[in-house]
Amino acid sequence: MRSLAFATLFFALSCQTTGGSFFGFFPMPKFLSGSIESGIYRPADDSFQVWAPYSDAQDVRGKEIWRYGKVTESRSDGTTYVGFHPSDFEGARFHASCYDLEPDAPRSIAALVGEADERVAKMSGGTPFRIVHRGFSSVRPDLGFVVFSFDDGESYRGACALYIGVHGNRCSLLRVLISSFPADPEADAAKLRTETWDLQTRFARSFRVLEPGD
Repeated sequence: MRSLAFATLFFALSCQTTGGSFFGFFPMPKFLSGSIESGIYRPADDSFQVWAPYSDAQDVRGKEIWRYGKVTESRSDGTTYVGFHPSDFEGARFHASCYDLEPDAPRSIAALVGEADERVAKMSGGTPFRIVHRGFSSVRPDLGFVVFSFDDGESYRGACALYIGVHGNRCSLLRVLISSFPADPEADAAKLRTETWDLQTRFARSFRVLEPGD
């Protein structure tokens, strides 16, 4: 229940989830409102593009991870969101969203990174967390970068990396979450902080906010 509550609080939106498996035995088809071409996902409103992890895998394990994984999409109140939930073979989750900034919201990435404690507190939904790094990404210097670990002392623990961008009157937020159990929150956070994990860096590097006509 704790993990479900945490995941729910990652986005308070009306979402559509497709794919997954039938009681863990048979993969279910994915019916997307957006599209995936050559491994790159675009939502239906063409607001951004990002790599869909494992969707273009060539190895047997990667293909199975994608076949049994789920995709969640949403468009609500000026926010477009997609979440990639690979199968249980892979204990990571990948999220990307682009949303309209309020008129009085800060337009500075540094300011948004500085407010990360408040954002992470809302995400954690009461789960104790520790921010282990904040600054700018080394693989995407145009994006702010925050890493935190979380641990409820019982069964839910892991780490998350946030990439924060400002694009005119819009803000983007990428999340790479490691929450498999058993997990080592500090080791997971260290792994994310170094930005040497190929899945993490490919996801971050692939993201682009799109303009009309792109």
